[in-house]
Amino acid sequence: MTAISAALQEYNNKTGSYPEGDTKAVLKALSDNTNSQGHAYLVFNRVAGHLYEDLDPWGTPYQIEIFGQTNFIICSAGKNMNFGDKDDIVFNSISNDFVKP
Repeated sequence: MTAISAALQEYNNKTGSYPEGDTKAVLKALSDNTNSQGHAYLVFNRVAGHLYEDLDPWGTPYQIEIFGQTNFIICSAGKNMNFGDKDDIVFNSISNDFVKP
């Protein structure tokens, strides 16, 4: 999650905005050197069925939300692999830290 956060910050620093779209589109923009900058900000290990999605340690794709081009949240479903409960792991760019869901 910290690597995704750092890549989002670098992308924002170079372009003046965060990538747009759903999680898959955001991760594609960060990892695909065919983006408008011609630079891959992040290199993922490819897993069958998850071409542009990085997986958390339990094998669940991360969820990324960009809010108004000013901040973002990266979420892992946690050990139980279910989003929306107390074992989720959430990184918030406003606090630049992990927060409780």
